[in-house]
Amino acid sequence: MSLPLPETKRVRLVSGIFPKSHVDPENQLNNLADLHPFTEQERLFTLQLDIVVPSSDVLESELKELTAKYHTRRWKLSEFVIFARPLVNGVSLDSDLIALGTPGYQDDDVWCLDTRGILSLAVKTQSYQRLGLVGKRLPWKGCDDMYIQDVLEAWDMRRESWNVLYHVSTEDVDPTTELHIVQPVVRQMKTIHLPVPMISPRPTSLDLVEEWEEEVSSLFEWVGMACLGSQRYTSPSPTHWVTDLI
Repeated sequence: MSLPLPETKRVRLVSGIFPKSHVDPENQLNNLADLHPFTEQERLFTLQLDIVVPSSDVLESELKELTAKYHTRRWKLSEFVIFARPLVNGVSLDSDLIALGTPGYQDDDVWCLDTRGILSLAVKTQSYQRLGLVGKRLPWKGCDDMYIQDVLEAWDMRRESWNVLYHVSTEDVDPTTELHIVQPVVRQMKTIHLPVPMISPRPTSLDLVEEWEEEVSSLFEWVGMACLGSQRYTSPSPTHWVTDLI
């Protein structure tokens, strides 16, 4: 029996000291953030978890000040499209605007505008049949009656206005929207052992590859379990489980 290979994940491990040209801590953080796109061409969404361990008080202060903002407003979908059109470049598949239309009281339909400028609708079977749009079934279990739509037709007459959450990277903000500031949450876990990732580049020798892959696997296992608050990594005495990490 031939088993399929596991999905390839895009993993990037960064350690060491930044070049002297990047003396501004905020620029250092922004440069790292730019390496992680919000979307991929082959997927609708990318789920991502970043772990940043600041090595100085200056970087820790910068992390605490990295606030995010978004806006909310009630819109008819056709009205939102008019607002979004100048912010979307259909030729280069680029958008200064990302948005999410949340479910209403009468249905679970949702839609989103991603950083490629693609508007996608995910609707229940009843809405799909009434809209008469051409779509495709989702392959995931539990979503048999959901459809992704990439074509927009008249919909506003059949439902109430949408509660839209959006972020725009320019100053083109609708004056009637409500601004929301998201403050970072700092959580200290003083009983967590933090391994020092002394991982060298992937060796070319086949004899050393297996050991190298085991070390990398142990590091990412620690990242996942520590972020989940695993009891295994919150022992009152770190000496009980340090050897289990890396």
